[in-house]
Amino acid sequence: MDPHILDQNHLAHKSKTLKKRKEIRTFLHQEVHLSNTPIFLPEGWELPLLGLYVIFLPYFAGFVFLFFLSEMDYNIFLSLNDDLFFIMSWLVGYEVIAASILLLIVKHALSFYTKE
Repeated sequence: MDPHILDQNHLAHKSKTLKKRKEIRTFLHQEVHLSNTPIFLPEGWELPLLGLYVIFLPYFAGFVFLFFLSEMDYNIFLSLNDDLFFIMSWLVGYEVIAASILLLIVKHALSFYTKE
C-alpha cells in the first residue's frame, strides 16, 4: 500500500476533526441580538418594559403554577393566600421561568451540536 495515500487520509481526517472542534466552540461564541428574541422590546422602551417583565412575568407564571398545583380548585387556591402571597408567587414563577430557560438553552445547545 502506498504510504502517500495513508498520509492524505490522515490529513483529511485531521482537518475534519479540527473543523468539528471549531464548530463546537462557535455555540458559546455566538452573538446574541435582542431583536431576534421573542420578547417584545420596541426601541426606546427597553428598560421600562424589561422592568415590567421582571416584575409581572414571574408573578403571573407563579400564580398559574400555584393554581395548577392546587388542582384548579378555587378554595384550595384561596387557602394559599396570605400576607406574602405576592412574594411567594413571584419566587415560584421565577424558578419556573428560570428552569424553562435553562431547558431551552440545553435543547438549543444539543440541537446545535447534532446539526451537520
